[in-house]
Amino acid sequence: MATRVLLHLGLPKSGTTYLQDVVWGNRETLAQQGLLYPGQRRGLHRRASHAVQGRPGANVRAWERLLDEIRPWDGTALVSHESLGAASREQAARVLADLAPAETHLVVTARDFGALVPSVWQQRLKRGGTAPLDAFEVPADDGTMWSWRGLDPADVLDRWAPDIPPERVHLIVSPPAGSGDNLLWRRFATVCDVDPTSCELHHARANTSLGAPSAELLRRVVSELGPEFSTAEVSRYWVKRRLADPVLAPLGGARLALHPAALPALQARAERCIQRLRDAGYAVLGDLDELRPAPGRDHAAAGVAPPTDEELLDTATTALARLLASWRAESTGTGIDDPDDD
Repeated sequence: MATRVLLHLGLPKSGTTYLQDVVWGNRETLAQQGLLYPGQRRGLHRRASHAVQGRPGANVRAWERLLDEIRPWDGTALVSHESLGAASREQAARVLADLAPAETHLVVTARDFGALVPSVWQQRLKRGGTAPLDAFEVPADDGTMWSWRGLDPADVLDRWAPDIPPERVHLIVSPPAGSGDNLLWRRFATVCDVDPTSCELHHARANTSLGAPSAELLRRVVSELGPEFSTAEVSRYWVKRRLADPVLAPLGGARLALHPAALPALQARAERCIQRLRDAGYAVLGDLDELRPAPGRDHAAAGVAPPTDEELLDTATTALARLLASWRAESTGTGIDDPDDD
């Protein structure tokens, strides 16, 4: 077994995609420094996470395949997927037992709650949600990573860390917008004990985010979809992968903003979370106070007007043009009927 295993539990929308891209794109460089990121394909980490949580349709062998690569490694191994944080206490205990006798460390990246909620709302839209942002509340626990079960770092670590020494639990605070992705990577590299300057960062991507007009357009489109789009798998493919991410996200637009009335409840939750994390004595990189939403930030600005009908029409027109272009590009032929056919 590897001498040390880093379990990166997420959390969702905290820079996990960016970090996974950096690590995946620099596997050979990191391996030379003693860090293994296992998997012939990066999707193995997602499948392994689903397997240990007993998700419907999960490949039960995926976790074993990950272990097969970790066991012979002489050094540190990294496992990373944002859905791991939603595991139950029993599932977490089984994972930790499977990794013995390695010295297991838990790594959690967490984000300002005020910026987190609009991002979670977007993900709900991409998976078939129809509630407007002003009416949206993050569920307490629906068994997924998109509820506070998988989004509140204190709740996640309550289930994962009861038997882990606090100095082996690393809480990385995602820097505020404008700090640059580099700072998040440097903090993560510190935990991984690798040289952050040794890695190429140009191929790393951030998660796609929708502007306010695109998000409202998507919400209205999803509201019109029939039952054939009701399953998570179908919605994720057609709504997220075929429409939201490639077509709507590049259109940009005003950032989504929470209504100021939503802030007090989030501030109270953040205060409780911050206090629990401090009391636990975990190793923190960054400032825990940055988990607290604050009035005046762009994600919680007062007086943010909803998109106008004109903005929605402009967005829809551009989106339809992009869809038509993408269908044309995917066509195996010209996509044109016989020119003699009037």
